Amino acid sequence: MNKAYICFAFAAGLFCVLLADAWGGQFVGSVRGAAGWLALNLGYSAPLFCIDLVFVTHSMASLLEELGKDECSSSRTFHLEHRVDIGISLLFGIGVLFTAIGIRDALTAAIYVEAAAKNGGDVLALLVNGGILSAMTTTVVGGALGYSLRVIKVLAMGEKLEQLHTRLMGEGTQKQEAILQCISNQLRAPADQRAHDRA
Repeated sequence: MNKAYICFAFAAGLFCVLLADAWGGQFVGSVRGAAGWLALNLGYSAPLFCIDLVFVTHSMASLLEELGKDECSSSRTFHLEHRVDIGISLLFGIGVLFTAIGIRDALTAAIYVEAAAKNGGDVLALLVNGGILSAMTTTVVGGALGYSLRVIKVLAMGEKLEQLHTRLMGEGTQKQEAILQCISNQLRAPADQRAHDRA
């Protein structure tokens, strides 16, 4: 369990470093300033990232708890692992989706207000204010969170998941061998009976 806390702390630290870098080292003096920064750089993707991050964290905690049991349920474990993988994929998806939305909004704003632009600087300002910052930031945040959580999953529970997969594959192989032995015995019985009748 300590591994998991270290991994989650690593992800939180990485996220804070990314946010600090995006802020350019500027100190946000108020909640309103932070909300303004989030609106400019992440837009509507911020609440979706937060919801998905809570979902993944809860799923990982449940999976760790399940793997910590002496007799863990394989179906529940696989379900929780699937939830973690889907949550991580959603982080990438949110980043990609809002990248496309941000670029579309920026280009739309630049095209419709192009007549008012007097030079290249004005067009650049239109692109930035139109959503280019949001597009670039959502890509970085989605990728950083997604890859970080993949690393955390491998470090925190990869070994236990591998042990479970190996154990279940071994049990499956034993069942197949038992079935094949049963079929072999059933096929051998009529031949033995015929040999007995001839004797």
